[in-house]
Amino acid sequence: MGAKTDITMHVSLVPQAREFFTSGDINRFMQFVLEHGAEQVRLLLPRFVGHSIRENSGPLGAGEESDLFSHVLPRYHKYIYVHTPGTPLGERNVCTAKQVFCHVMSNGWVAPCPYFPLVFGVATREPIVDIFERIQAHPLVRLGGDYCPMRNETYIDTHIRKLGIDRPFFPITVDNQIDLGAPCPGECPDCARGVQVIARPVEEIMREIKGLSPDYRRMEFYGGDAFLRDDLFDILDSVPSSMKITLWSTCRRVPVHRVFTERLRRYPIDAIKVNLPLHCMDGIRGVEDPGHGFGEALRRATFMIDCGVPVHLYVPTDRMAEFHHVFATRIHLLGIERLYTFTRSHGKSLVNSVACFGRGLERLRLLWVKKG
Repeated sequence: MGAKTDITMHVSLVPQAREFFTSGDINRFMQFVLEHGAEQVRLLLPRFVGHSIRENSGPLGAGEESDLFSHVLPRYHKYIYVHTPGTPLGERNVCTAKQVFCHVMSNGWVAPCPYFPLVFGVATREPIVDIFERIQAHPLVRLGGDYCPMRNETYIDTHIRKLGIDRPFFPITVDNQIDLGAPCPGECPDCARGVQVIARPVEEIMREIKGLSPDYRRMEFYGGDAFLRDDLFDILDSVPSSMKITLWSTCRRVPVHRVFTERLRRYPIDAIKVNLPLHCMDGIRGVEDPGHGFGEALRRATFMIDCGVPVHLYVPTDRMAEFHHVFATRIHLLGIERLYTFTRSHGKSLVNSVACFGRGLERLRLLWVKKG
């Protein structure tokens, strides 16, 4: 019926046994759907989910795809793609979860895809873009190149089976977040960083960096103001060149000279995340007064942006309404890449989200993203 209305019709097919190919059923199926108006057939080979998750089982025909496909008559080849549009019969399908796709469940959990049972965050409490970047940076997702890992028996035996086979999804805790243990000039209420004067020993930080899986694509340094460590560049030198770097700061004491920013730009900085010290403001005066807490932090952040260093701003949710008009009129002029609001945790913290003060976030909201 759909084909009669000029709607482009594709039919998805999930073979349950190799006999579907060897008996010729695949060819009879192709003849039937093409005669009834289908333009393409999407061939979905089973992954390590559902009935495939058994102690001594695995995905149907994993590693034997060429043998299965040899039973398809040549005249049907051009009408079939494997899982992902553009992947012709006979080639391994490219995994869209490693490129542009993620799966959001009804309870807010976010996984790379329905067949990839790893949960990296909760969409009802933090922005999907942050969770997606976390997914893209994690070794368990990147391993195996651009192809589907849930049809790779070696990957399944090495990484997935040990998670257990009694649950459909498994929350993943990331390891690429390192506490700098730096002091902080923010003086935020109920935050121990404001009174910390002795930084965490650099030897401990170096050991933690060295022990991190080299397959991560990003490393995030939290815990105080990164720019208050005199040895920050020594620490950054120890980060593998393949990893992007994220730093937290209040931007109240960032050196405002190009020698510093040019040195900073030598590193693959993904973002400087700035917790604006709004609590220091005396009404709206701090916005206009560059010598005051908020105005000074914003001026220094803007200087880094002008020097080509990417900046994300984080504002406490309970203060955002007070200063909303400031950002509403100036956000497009500041050049920042993202603007967030955050709420500190008074109960269950977000497992994989950190801030300048540590792992105490309850909710994040993305308000602004710079186009391009």
